[in-house]
Amino acid sequence: MEVIHKSNELVVFGASEMYSDSVIRSLAENKHVVEAYAYNSGKRFKKRETFHGTLKQAREKEIILRIQLRQDSKERRQKEKEGPKTLRDIIEHLKKHNKFWDSMRYYNTMVEKECGDFPIEELKEKFTLFFKRLETTYSEHGTLLANGTKNLILQMANKIINYGKAQGLIDGNPLASIKKWKTSPRLVELSRDEESRLLEACKAEAPHLYPALMFSMRNPIRIGDLRALTRKNLDIQNMTITYKSEKTSVTAVCNIYPELEKYFRNIPEKCDYLFYYKYKYRRNYLPLGDFKKSWNAVKKLAKVNPDLRWHDLRHYACTFLLKQGVPTSMVQKVGGWKSLAMVELYNTGNSIEAARLARECVLRGIKQSGAIEQSPSYKKEAA
Repeated sequence: MEVIHKSNELVVFGASEMYSDSVIRSLAENKHVVEAYAYNSGKRFKKRETFHGTLKQAREKEIILRIQLRQDSKERRQKEKEGPKTLRDIIEHLKKHNKFWDSMRYYNTMVEKECGDFPIEELKEKFTLFFKRLETTYSEHGTLLANGTKNLILQMANKIINYGKAQGLIDGNPLASIKKWKTSPRLVELSRDEESRLLEACKAEAPHLYPALMFSMRNPIRIGDLRALTRKNLDIQNMTITYKSEKTSVTAVCNIYPELEKYFRNIPEKCDYLFYYKYKYRRNYLPLGDFKKSWNAVKKLAKVNPDLRWHDLRHYACTFLLKQGVPTSMVQKVGGWKSLAMVELYNTGNSIEAARLARECVLRGIKQSGAIEQSPSYKKEAA
């Protein structure tokens, strides 16, 4: 592609200077590529167009492109000086310069879709109405959105606005006064029988999930961290797995128990992931993706609570370790929690045991006082 014409000039707009240049390249007879560039306050703007016609017409086109480019760059710079007009402007800036967008893409995309057109001056009012609407919004399961889900949406909105504040795009965070919804831990308890049924069903229905399930029942690990584990995290000599939590950035150390030692020692050499999936007729190994469908099939076959989520295994594993006498501080390190308070929150056994002890105390007190001893319900409980 031959360069047949070049030009450049310096244009002054008020107190600012703009340098522009252009190039015409010949592709064939009477076919040219016209490229125009403008540099304004250290930023580069570009326009490119393929043109059919004579060289004289190509030069006329070049002048038109340069005029358009100057005007466009001037408007863009003016817009940047004025600041963002809607939340979407901050989001677009964040996508270009920050990495956290992909970490919670589902909730981030929801905020962009539902709130992107909110004017910056009316953010507090618009978000207040938006969160009121969430109170009556149903999930894909046909139930009202959980308070934890609403808190995640609020968290993402705060992150976006705080980013804009840190970059000097807006002053202050109008959402700082919006309070979080109260949440309570899910009480998840699996009996030994249910645990065995779940493992047997997984082995039959989704064998590729079996090692991950067994590991998650003994190590309180988040599903995102589980999927991301690679050979670099494995210490086969000490039978441990060390990783940095994606959510809290805390380093956690998990144990490999005897029932999984053989599995970890025999991971295929070509596989980089500790928990993987391989299609029957393909050579490459893939990390565990979205296995919701397989998990639902396993629960159905095992005849356990259909509301049991994979994340509930994190609660279950935490409770299991504490019941085995593992110190709370050690459980904190294994689970990658920032504080001991979070360990207590995940220890569902505390709430269940407290309820049982309270019931025993009440029944013991009733028996000692001799009250309502003739009650059929009491006789049944005492028996």
